[in-house]
Amino acid sequence: MSNSTWYYLSKGWFRRTHRVGPLSEQQLLQCIDRGKIVPATMVRSEKTRNKWVPMNRIAPAMKHYRKTHPEEGSATSPAKGSDNAKRSDRSSPEN
Repeated sequence: MSNSTWYYLSKGWFRRTHRVGPLSEQQLLQCIDRGKIVPATMVRSEKTRNKWVPMNRIAPAMKHYRKTHPEEGSATSPAKGSDNAKRSDRSSPEN
C-alpha cells in the first residue's frame, strides 16, 4: 500500500457510526493490528475513489490482516482466486 489518507467507520454509542480519520496507511495497519478494523469494517480513501467499501475488498489490507490475525484470517470471506478449492482437494480422500 502506498501513501494515502484513509478513513473508517466505527460503531459508537447506541449503534451510531462515526468516521475516524484521516489516518496514514501506517496508522490504518496499526488499527488492523489492534482489531479496531476487521474485514467487514467500511473504509474509504482516494484509492477507493472516495467510496466506502468493506476492508476485505482491499487486497493489501487483507493480506496484512491475515498475517497478523492468522486464526481469524481463514474465517473471512475469500477473494476470487483463493486457495479454498485447493483446501477442499486436500481434504477429499484419495482413491
